[in-house]
Amino acid sequence: MTVIASPAVGDENVTAVIEKVKQFIANAGGEVTKVDLWGRRRLAYPINGHREGFYFLTQFQIAPQATTELERNAKLAEEIIRYLIVRSGE
Repeated sequence: MTVIASPAVGDENVTAVIEKVKQFIANAGGEVTKVDLWGRRRLAYPINGHREGFYFLTQFQIAPQATTELERNAKLAEEIIRYLIVRSGE
């Protein structure tokens, strides 16, 4: 799952957003295997008036049915401006 967090979150609070995403995964019955913070990057196009965002990649294992709950939580989180869940190759 690649996540773009709002730049309004600030450098010091990005870890709180990462922990929130980890909690979403845990609540859906998943297990986080790796988190890779890519940092603040310029967006290809403005999203909700933002030109930058904090990118991070979260790798996890979860039942396919539980991804709908994870997506619902990501949509409701104000700090997350975009996300993408991709199934990795085996």
